[in-house]
Amino acid sequence: MNRFSVEGSKERYFELHDLVGGELNIVSFLAETQAAEVAQLDGVLGHKLTLFAVKAPQATALIAIPVSRIVDANIRYIEFDTNTKVPAIECTVR
Repeated sequence: MNRFSVEGSKERYFELHDLVGGELNIVSFLAETQAAEVAQLDGVLGHKLTLFAVKAPQATALIAIPVSRIVDANIRYIEFDTNTKVPAIECTVR
């Protein structure tokens, strides 16, 4: 397992796992509705997902996504309340 933190957030990080077969996966949290979409990925059509480094009010489903299926990604912070900013990766996955 490897970890990478988002700039300015050393206590909150994403994990990368090398699973069976050598496929590198990012382990993260996402919304339950998006988790249902991931179950239907066909490898062709792109689905927009928001992945969180930590469990958040709107992101309670834990998932591992092969890095090779991520088409594009942007890192940003999402503010849930005045005291909580959570690092997130907004990405397109096929």
